[in-house]
Amino acid sequence: MTAARRLILDRAPPDFDPARDIALSPSAFVGREEVWPAWDRHPFEDPLSNPDTQWRDWMRTRILANRLARQLAGELNARHGTSYGPRYWREMTILWLLLLIQSAWLRYLQIHRAIERWGDETLTVPVAAGVREWRFRDDLDFFHNGPKNQDYDLWIGTLLLDDRSPAAWTLEPQRDVGYRPADTGMPPEARKSLPNRAAAALLPRRAVFNLTGAGRAEWLLSLLVPLLPRRPQNLPPLIDETSEAGEIPPFPDDFLTLVQKLIPLTMPETLSGHFAEYDRRAARLPYRRGRLFVSGASKYVPATRFMTAHALENGERVMRYQHGAFYGSAHIMIGHEIEYYDHGFISWGWRADGRTPRPALPLPAPMLSRTRNRHIRQTDDIIFIGTNIELGPYPFKPAPQAGAVLQYRRRKIELIEALAPAARARLRYRPYVNTHSDLDDLEYVLRETGPIPLVTGDLDPPLYRCALAVIDHPGSPMYKAFAANVPTLLVWDRAAWPMHDRGARELDGLARAGIFIEDPTAAARRINDMGDGIGDWWMSGPVQAARQAWCAENARLDRNWLIAWIRGLASTR
Repeated sequence: MTAARRLILDRAPPDFDPARDIALSPSAFVGREEVWPAWDRHPFEDPLSNPDTQWRDWMRTRILANRLARQLAGELNARHGTSYGPRYWREMTILWLLLLIQSAWLRYLQIHRAIERWGDETLTVPVAAGVREWRFRDDLDFFHNGPKNQDYDLWIGTLLLDDRSPAAWTLEPQRDVGYRPADTGMPPEARKSLPNRAAAALLPRRAVFNLTGAGRAEWLLSLLVPLLPRRPQNLPPLIDETSEAGEIPPFPDDFLTLVQKLIPLTMPETLSGHFAEYDRRAARLPYRRGRLFVSGASKYVPATRFMTAHALENGERVMRYQHGAFYGSAHIMIGHEIEYYDHGFISWGWRADGRTPRPALPLPAPMLSRTRNRHIRQTDDIIFIGTNIELGPYPFKPAPQAGAVLQYRRRKIELIEALAPAARARLRYRPYVNTHSDLDDLEYVLRETGPIPLVTGDLDPPLYRCALAVIDHPGSPMYKAFAANVPTLLVWDRAAWPMHDRGARELDGLARAGIFIEDPTAAARRINDMGDGIGDWWMSGPVQAARQAWCAENARLDRNWLIAWIRGLASTR
């Protein structure tokens, strides 16, 4: 008797049979690639691969998240006996809501498409048997141990099928599901040094916080900024207040019902049991109406989130600071909604990108200014730099959708295999090391191409002395390489990393100069043809002009970045 076909909602089981079983999405093979060695050649369908559809649904997500944040403001005030305004509660809830909505919507689309394709077939669908509690500590815990956790994944699929499973499908309870922490690969929090602890005691709340690359100058800025003139807080209208004319269709009613069901079940402890203590600590800090408060990359840290919420509540001029790559260029970033709607935004060089509600304040990036023209070639190394390989479950990000991720891995192999022996002998590979990727990168590359010497540890020293950097994604290494004037070849699929008009025009300029080559095989041929002439090519007039033009808009480099910051912040209205 032939076993019934199965639709797999979460991870592929050890007995997965591609001739019989159906994986709902590529994420079924995260940590399970061995069960079907050829799985990454399967033509998976990405529900949001079309940039226009992705943009429409991202707008829907933003609008709904803001409406829910306003709704929750009243509920949470009543729950905690507080009277905070809507901007306080938006700061506290918006990231969690954006993560919740987009991950649920992706699963909704995948389930809907599966029903369209296989609804008339006899299928067995393993689903969740029972549900334990979901107790997420904070936004970051929800990010890693909510939708990225296979138990949560199975639970959402089960909820979606409970009231819409086709008659021909048999839902088969598989296991109980509930919260369980995962190894996120995040480094442990560093203990503060004695000088930093002493400074924190003298200055319990900094006016400038988490300014990447600033070092001790951040403390100096925090002493100077409170001396600047105080001016009224001026917050732009939110996306749901400016996009309600009907051009953005709402989500389906059954999806909205699902989201309302998920909210109380997934609410982080920072909004429930742990709220009072966090709020009490933040409320004790000093706030001054009209004062500037600048913060950077710490949006996931609960203490910073509470401090920022109180700064908004007390009328401070909160300004976010660009803390990573692809701002000002990416078609979609979650940071657009989280970071652009306070008093202002500080960029690394650009003023307007069609995403900010008002022009950004361009200031030099301390991290990049410190590396200005640091490249001195000391080796013949060609360093190939990869990035994080995520399959989901967050589709609204400046990165490839799941199907394009698989092509991203294959493109690496195409480039490496097209290198001439002389170039291949100089190649060094740098896998992504900041956190764990969803899919294996290093072992995949070595398995497909054979041994390659690796670049480990701090990337900066080998980057600043290499012959050539080959970068296959629009990330931070590109910014560092351009700032340091490292000979650089950019190689990625434009469609996989969609840019808006401004970013696309700048990439066109880099392509005309030969710095960006979309085809990996053509990029390998360029490397082969240059041989030992990499430096001559890179220092040629057209190439340097293209690099400098890009830096002027995206990686402003000032010899004295601190003076530029003081002047810029003093002029802020």
